Amino acid sequence: MGYGNSKRDHVSPITRRSPNTEIYCGPGVNNAGNNSNEGESGWYTFPVNFNSTCFALFCGLRNTDTNKPMNYDSEVQPRNWTTTKFNVYKQKFGSGDPWFANFIWWAIGR
Repeated sequence: MGYGNSKRDHVSPITRRSPNTEIYCGPGVNNAGNNSNEGESGWYTFPVNFNSTCFALFCGLRNTDTNKPMNYDSEVQPRNWTTTKFNVYKQKFGSGDPWFANFIWWAIGR
């Protein structure tokens, strides 16, 4: 599985209390392979590194593949992350017809 390319090119500050406690959030979109393979993904890089920590990562699958428009029985779960990159676990649910296409993510850190 390859690396994803985020369509967002920045990580934005959302709160500023002092220079040492600035909180950043970074939204993005990556591709989970355009396949039905369950398992751990490759690494995706954040478009901008967090300075000291990424303490929350949220992901949601959105199937935008026009060849498989009805295949939604799946999910991507945050698996591992650092200040520079993350990966996900591609999870099938039930006996449906899963498809892992684009997914959205939101990371929060300092």
